[in-house]
Amino acid sequence: MVWKRLLRVKSNRRVGSAYLFTGPRGCGKEWGAIEFAKLLNCESQDVAPCNQCPSCTKFASLQHPNMKLIVPLPGGNKSNQSSDPLDSLKKED
Repeated sequence: MVWKRLLRVKSNRRVGSAYLFTGPRGCGKEWGAIEFAKLLNCESQDVAPCNQCPSCTKFASLQHPNMKLIVPLPGGNKSNQSSDPLDSLKKED
């Protein structure tokens, strides 16, 4: 159901500036986010990523220059952590 909505986003050419994938552990949110990003950047115009173009292969190896993964840091020393987890992204712009 979620994947069908994401496919509709691409086919309607109404892509938002950001998407937040949340859910319980093991529900496929990481896979869904990467596949959606791959779909949006795929050089093929198919309804699914081709998994063969340079863009798809870079996403598959998590090396695409436009991919920004935000993951929680392991617990421990919090003195070096910013109060805003998105600070590092803001500094890149």
